[in-house]
Amino acid sequence: MINVDLGSVVVYGKIPMVFLGRPFKIHFFTYKVDADESTEECFASVILELGFFSYGNSVEESQQNMRSELKEFSQNLKSKAHFINAIENLSLEHLWDIYRKLNFLNGDPEHEYYFKLKQENSELKESNNEKDEQIFSLKIDIDKLNRQLNSNESVPLS
Repeated sequence: MINVDLGSVVVYGKIPMVFLGRPFKIHFFTYKVDADESTEECFASVILELGFFSYGNSVEESQQNMRSELKEFSQNLKSKAHFINAIENLSLEHLWDIYRKLNFLNGDPEHEYYFKLKQENSELKESNNEKDEQIFSLKIDIDKLNRQLNSNESVPLS
């Protein structure tokens, strides 16, 4: 059994993928590997659905290796049966348990992403509305000034 505890996880999340034309979200987490004094720092990323592990000397390197493994797997995937065979009987329940705990304690990464995106979108819309109001106000003022300047009659500015 892989020795991973909740406190060693540094990143967790989901990766949207398409396998054989079907959208699929791959769950993963990256954790710091316990090393003895002579070994340099090492990180591992695990793809929970597939049981793939990738390693690196940094979080980024470990995750890059994980993405490379996923890409290679998806390119070599021949059939739905091949995919089902790859995910059967992996016995990674203890790792899924860690992922569920992280999800409960910190929130769903996907939900957090969309929540932030929705907030940013709302702020941008509000900012655009304020700019539109300013531009619209300026147009009205300029039109009134033009009418006043181009005619002999008096046009109130307000």
